[in-house]
Amino acid sequence: MKLSVLMPVYKPNREYLVESIKSVVNQTFKDWELLILDDNPKGYEFDYQSVLDEFKDERIKFISNGENLNVSKSMNKLIPMAKGE
Repeated sequence: MKLSVLMPVYKPNREYLVESIKSVVNQTFKDWELLILDDNPKGYEFDYQSVLDEFKDERIKFISNGENLNVSKSMNKLIPMAKGE
């Protein structure tokens, strides 16, 4: 694995999230993984699975925080999960 793309999200807009994922998927470079981390906003429901099902790409992984950590702590949580060089 050459490249890991880390994407913490908080209350995402479905259209923008799909476009963000497409921007990674449509690159000519193909040796990547995309780690999407939901920062667990209380009381906010979002169907991430339907978005993942749209792409059917094993390189895209979804993780959810058990609590709201904010962006910097969420990125720090993602870094050790990344398999890219």
